[in-house]
Amino acid sequence: MRMRMRTLAVVGVLVALVAPATAVTAGTFSVAPGFYQAQTEGGGTQELSKSKRYYLHGVELMNNLKYLDAVEQFQLAIDEDPNYVDAYRRLALAYTEMAKSDPEYYQDALDVYEDLEGLLPEDDVEVRKNKAYVQAAMGDIDDAIATYHEILTITPKDCGIWSQIGRAQKGMAERLKADKGADDPGYEERLKKAIAAYRKVTEYCPEDVDAYNILGEIYYGMGKTKEASEVYEKLLEKDPKNEDVASRLAYLYYKAKDWKKAAPAYKRLLDLNPDRLNDRALYAQVLQKLGQTDAAAEQYKSIIAADPSKNSLYCNLGFLYLEAKDWKKAIETAMKGIGENAPVQGCMYVIWGQGLEYKGDSLLKQYEFDQAISTYEDAKLKLKNAYTDSNFGDYARKRTARINQLIERAKQVKAKAEQGGK
Repeated sequence: MRMRMRTLAVVGVLVALVAPATAVTAGTFSVAPGFYQAQTEGGGTQELSKSKRYYLHGVELMNNLKYLDAVEQFQLAIDEDPNYVDAYRRLALAYTEMAKSDPEYYQDALDVYEDLEGLLPEDDVEVRKNKAYVQAAMGDIDDAIATYHEILTITPKDCGIWSQIGRAQKGMAERLKADKGADDPGYEERLKKAIAAYRKVTEYCPEDVDAYNILGEIYYGMGKTKEASEVYEKLLEKDPKNEDVASRLAYLYYKAKDWKKAAPAYKRLLDLNPDRLNDRALYAQVLQKLGQTDAAAEQYKSIIAADPSKNSLYCNLGFLYLEAKDWKKAIETAMKGIGENAPVQGCMYVIWGQGLEYKGDSLLKQYEFDQAISTYEDAKLKLKNAYTDSNFGDYARKRTARINQLIERAKQVKAKAEQGGK
């Protein structure tokens, strides 16, 4: 009996494995009368060969989870008949089961599969799938990948095998990144091979949603937002009601600052689920980038209405109005935020002060010099309330310095106007 025990080099790479294929039928096996006899053509019985008896005894033992004893019987069957294919299959499967508690048995399983390869036709796929399973379980990922490629020479459009290659390459890439960092050239090279494999899946099995998902994740992780968005666009075409995919696609456009594509993408997402408030906030920012002030403001307002605890968004809303030079709405927003005790009081006073500053600018243009100066002074008082704020204190002081200059300018303009009127 051959019992080949070898030390395994186990690597920390997790690969989704295909369960070993087997030509035998699973289930319990019980000994019936005539177990060691076979029916003849004339209706009589004939004693089974030694190899067959060893094999059937091994099957019975294996069904009773006595794997080590089963291994002995299968080996005896092979010794009697070196070409007994089913005995090889059962022997390899028994070793594989034993390896679940003692990984050293994987090497024995692999040796049996390699022997079995010599007995089977060159185009036998199942034995190679089982061999790749064992190689991957041993941690010999590159050997498993090589075996997968052998299978593809027989069945080149096998999406399951292409997926296995993609997972294996992606797993090796992640291990390289953990060990050597993302700058290691092998990391990107492995990811490229994973991408190539998953591209084959999408080519041969275009309905395989998982392949598109993984492709998108790989591209996004590599910072390739354009390629990732193209993948998610195709995926969304296949599953237009998938919120997660719609969210990823919208965010990719957002990250790429492609506001024209991001806006309809977020609208589509929020049409699917209006309760995604964080995505609605991003939608508001996108609309703001597009200069759609009123539409952006409505998004912020709807978020606060839906969840009052998010009233810190009054800060975003106020600056939105300031950006549009709408000082009236900016001041109204600041006053409302302060009234509702929003947790951004410094921001609210800055918005209020800057809104008054813009109001002062408007009054100055109308030659309302005294009112403009008075409004500027009021703006300074509002800004002073934000001086101690850790986020807006510096901004408030710089704004105050600017207003001081505006006050001096207003006084000068007033003086010139009065002199011109004499």
